[in-house]
Order: sequence, then C-alpha cells, then structure tokens
Amino acid sequence: MKATVIKVMLLALGILISLTVWAAELAMDDTLPAFELQDQHEQTMRLTEDTRILLFSRGMQASETINQALTSLSSEKLPQDLLYVADISAMPSLIAKFVALPQMRDLPFRIALDSEGELTRDWPGDAKRATVIKLERLTVISMTQVGSSEALLEAIK
Repeated sequence: MKATVIKVMLLALGILISLTVWAAELAMDDTLPAFELQDQHEQTMRLTEDTRILLFSRGMQASETINQALTSLSSEKLPQDLLYVADISAMPSLIAKFVALPQMRDLPFRIALDSEGELTRDWPGDAKRATVIKLERLTVISMTQVGSSEALLEAIK
C-alpha cells in the first residue's frame, strides 16, 4: 500500500515538473532546435548554427517595426546571419491568404512564417514590440524587445 502511494506521488510530481518545463518561456542559455519554416514565397527558411540574429514578431505593430528597419537597409547591409520569424497563427486564414501574404511578397526580404504558433509559443514577445534574439550556435546569448525601428537597427549592429 505504501509503495503504491509513493509511486502515485512520484508520478504526480513528475507530471508537474514536466508541465512546468514545457510551459517555460525561452530564456538565456537555452538552445533552440534547428527548424524549417516556409516564407512568404513558400520557400524553405532554416534556423541553423550559423544564424546569429533571430528577429521575432507576434503582432502587427511588432512586424511593422521590423519591416521598417529591414526595408531601410540595402540588401548588402542586411546581415546574412539574420532570420526573421513572424508568428501569424492569430491571423484569420483568409486575411493571411488574401491580404497579408500578398503585402509580404512585396517586401525586399524574407520572413519565415509560423502559421501554427507552436514553434514560437514560448518565445518572448507581444503584439507591440519586436524581439531580437542573439544566438551562438543556436544558444540564446541575449534577448531584447524593442518598440521602434531605430532601436531594432541599434540592437542588430
């Protein structure tokens, strides 16, 4: 009887610990898994060990901040080790298909699109501020949230 109670308690404790770890937000020194997402042109984009700057937007205002900053850079000045990921999971699919994606296709840079929101669920960020995550071999070495294109350009220098 005692052994059964102990087993049940250990099982419950294990479940609680795994839920806590599962729900944890991305933090310093975490290592991101390499991944692939489709961009606005339906081409594959990858997070690899060579990626040093990860830009992330979760909402319209944050994406506008990133769009303004990246559009202001010439293609020669756009860091080659940069990956821009946008969580578009909250966007209604008809709006995404007929409004947002056609507008994104006109941009002079690529955007990896997380249309399900699962990959970026634990990444820091809100609808108003863009997130700049600096990586070293997929390990997070710094994270900053910015509210203006000027601040974003300063953060990616």
